[in-house]
Amino acid sequence: MKTLIYAAYLTGSQSPDYIGSHFDEPRKSSPSLRWRYENAKYLGQGTWIHAQTGEMVSAPRLNTKTKWGNLLLNMIPQQRKEIRIEILDSVEVAQRNAAESAAIRQYQPPYNVCLKSTPPQRREKFNAYYRSYLPKYYAAHPDKLEAKRAADRKRIADQRSAAKAKST
Repeated sequence: MKTLIYAAYLTGSQSPDYIGSHFDEPRKSSPSLRWRYENAKYLGQGTWIHAQTGEMVSAPRLNTKTKWGNLLLNMIPQQRKEIRIEILDSVEVAQRNAAESAAIRQYQPPYNVCLKSTPPQRREKFNAYYRSYLPKYYAAHPDKLEAKRAADRKRIADQRSAAKAKST
């Protein structure tokens, strides 16, 4: 089985805006995938659009973690339909990563970028962890909870005394 290395061009672009890869033909055991290859267009990041309408046929939930995936989700169907796909290379599956990396180094497309998680997102993850796990842990270990509370009281008292000393 072969893998296609392709370049996606936004309207008016002369150089690739995104470079990706996918299989050149569907698995024989998947009728839905065969329908996609015949009636839809692959834009990358797991996103397939209907060839005539530009409507999304499928897109993964985590598409918002990349610049290209975010762009595809925020486009209107007409804009997605106008994206031009050009096949750069056809390679064996084992050489896919090397060929895709070489194409990215050569063209340096602007949308082959993962978005960083922002501090508020990291904070939300910690808060969810804190709300679900820590109360159970401290219920099982009351001595650790008391030690934590004592440390918190000491830290707050130190902060207050430092602020009081600073203001006088």
